[in-house]
Amino acid sequence: MTPATTTTMKIDSKSTPLLNFCTFNARSLLNAGQLADFEDQAARINFDVIGLSEVRRRGTAQLDLSSGYSLFYSGESDQSRNGVGFYMTQNWTARVLKFVPVSSRIASVLLDLDSRKTIRLVQVYAPTTAYDDDVIKSFYKDLDGAIRGSSTATHTIIMGDF
Repeated sequence: MTPATTTTMKIDSKSTPLLNFCTFNARSLLNAGQLADFEDQAARINFDVIGLSEVRRRGTAQLDLSSGYSLFYSGESDQSRNGVGFYMTQNWTARVLKFVPVSSRIASVLLDLDSRKTIRLVQVYAPTTAYDDDVIKSFYKDLDGAIRGSSTATHTIIMGDF
């Protein structure tokens, strides 16, 4: 597992909880063994939410894992490629107001910080320049929609693999 950069965020209030988040290119969490290996590695860092790229799981789901963590993901419907998601602690899973799977390259989660503040985390896995311009333009159009979103958030953070 390549070391992930962890960011700690404290938003202007003593009542707002501390959120430790990072992003990681998983290069596949397709099978149980890969997921277990990822969980073993994640246990070594201090985090609340890990944004994931290249999950490579099919479809969209929220898995409540036996480890006590949750995995939210959005992937291709017919192939095990791409895929983004969020891996989070029980405490932050309880604060999820909305999980929005935009595509296999973009997903967002809206979290309740306190009674007046929310944060939207947008996880991305951008296509490389080797893709057609239409694919790249479509990705950025979808990203713009995810940022503007139907749910208003006090704060928005865009993270992932650009």
